[in-house]
Amino acid sequence: MNERVREILSWYASDNPGTLTHLARLLNHGRLGGTGRFVILPVDQGFEHGPARSFASNPSGYDPRYHFELAIAAGCNAYAAPLGFLEAGAAEFAGELPLILKLNNSDSLAGGGDPCPALTGNVDDALRLGCVAIGFTIYPGSALRNEMYQQLRDLTLEAKRKGLAVVVWSYPRGSVLSKEGETAIDVVAYAAQIAAQLGAHVIKVKPPTAPAHRHLLGRRGEGHRRAPRRGARNQGRGRLRLDHRPELLPAAPRRRARLPPPGDGHLRGEGEVTSPVNVESLSRDFLHVAEEAAIEAARTMGEGQRRHSDHVAVEAMRRAMDGLAMRGTVVIGEGERDQAPMLYIGERVGRSQPDDVEVDIAVDPLEGTNLCATGSPGAIAVLAAANRGGLLHAPDCYMDKIVVGPAARDAIDLDASVEDNLKAIARCLKRAVTDLVVIVLDRPRHEKLIEDIRRAGARIRLITDGDLSAGITAAVRRTNVHAVMGIGGAPEGVLTAAALRCLNGGMRARLVPTKTGQEDRMRAMGITDPQRVYTERDLAPGPDILFVASGVTDGSLLQGVRFFGHGIRTSSVIMSMRARQIRFIDTVRLVDSPDAVVEF
Repeated sequence: MNERVREILSWYASDNPGTLTHLARLLNHGRLGGTGRFVILPVDQGFEHGPARSFASNPSGYDPRYHFELAIAAGCNAYAAPLGFLEAGAAEFAGELPLILKLNNSDSLAGGGDPCPALTGNVDDALRLGCVAIGFTIYPGSALRNEMYQQLRDLTLEAKRKGLAVVVWSYPRGSVLSKEGETAIDVVAYAAQIAAQLGAHVIKVKPPTAPAHRHLLGRRGEGHRRAPRRGARNQGRGRLRLDHRPELLPAAPRRRARLPPPGDGHLRGEGEVTSPVNVESLSRDFLHVAEEAAIEAARTMGEGQRRHSDHVAVEAMRRAMDGLAMRGTVVIGEGERDQAPMLYIGERVGRSQPDDVEVDIAVDPLEGTNLCATGSPGAIAVLAAANRGGLLHAPDCYMDKIVVGPAARDAIDLDASVEDNLKAIARCLKRAVTDLVVIVLDRPRHEKLIEDIRRAGARIRLITDGDLSAGITAAVRRTNVHAVMGIGGAPEGVLTAAALRCLNGGMRARLVPTKTGQEDRMRAMGITDPQRVYTERDLAPGPDILFVASGVTDGSLLQGVRFFGHGIRTSSVIMSMRARQIRFIDTVRLVDSPDAVVEF
């Protein structure tokens, strides 16, 4: 053992001999052994990004043993991987190189602006596999960071007590951090400091590529995500200065309510809504898109895998859009660009030829993922389109809303009491409050709302999912539903507003940011007043709006997909503002056979 290694080990005088022995093995192994520097081969891409995306370009990577051999041949200090990869080769390569078991991992199927990986291994697993250390990833800046800190601290205590070293990947990331902010020099230093304070022996951070973070962390409304700088590199080593503010996240602002000024319906911050284009000309194409998503989702009905159901619907919808004669922009989709592999906010879809129709598109490839996963009624595939600027570019947050039919459209007030709103609706419908039926999502946050509705005398229909379908039901006569109240998703709110414009229904809504930094993202999307109250015309101001939905499972609005021996039957609706039409369409697709039998 040389003096450099002895010096490094002296920094950890409080650790027991077992931990120091494992640290020494890390420091002395590989081509950099004895230099005090590390090259660790981490292979968690198969878990994080999926095997095809990670290994298709190098098929040898599908074999877990390949990564052991690669680390040995390259002379790495250690090889780090999740449980499954290490179990596949730990016995065969025992003693040939130090191993590090990654104890937490996340997938890329669902995305999310505030990551929090799942625990996928434990300290005993690391001991069983002969590892020298445990590995753990934290995301300072995430709204869920405190949960990760507590997990890491508990695992660190156990690992050190049992003689293992601790390696931490500390990556600043969260909904309020811009891409540049994630690698700002003092943010990176802050992340390293947090890992050190939690007991890490070895800390991995991203090289700083940006100056101090004051203008990047989402303070004073500037914390929206920006595209990362391409080709940026650290131009030299310098002193790291820590910003000792106690939090990376800003405090939540005070709330206030305000009605929008008359006629102020454009919300994207890109100029006025463009003149009408013939969105209606795409109605048959959009019908096909919705049907494709519904069919693929219906094949997974009842399997209990809601994320898989959503994934196949997204893939089918995106695939069906590729050849359409349009220049489409997704304004409501599956999330931000770095959170969703396709149909992300801002994605360009369609053929994109100069003479193609330019449209904004809002999608929910599977509204009611839980409904599909459990085989429950009411799951649908949804798409809305409008001329550019015709749909609110809404963030993925909550929205407080009231939805009613045409008669009560101008009588509702989001700031009035539940009782006053129900009385106003009843007056417009010329009936008693006790005759009203209100749909409410069955959520703990609605306990007071439910109590207020019952106290006022109205009846309630609780639903587990699908408030978009509920909003459509409230706008149509003879459904025995007179209003929808409560907090649901903002993207679903915009889609509901698009349908209401075609149905002459009414809506009052207010965005409800529940996570730190969401208001900054609203400003980035052109929403300058996060507290204002919107009408259906504000949320979908376009003069040419098309709404398309196809049933996945049977519901009050549409029947679900039906598979029979020689084909598939779908049930859909197309609503068009331009044509002033609502069309219900049954489609039967037959297999390519002269003996196919049609079933109605």
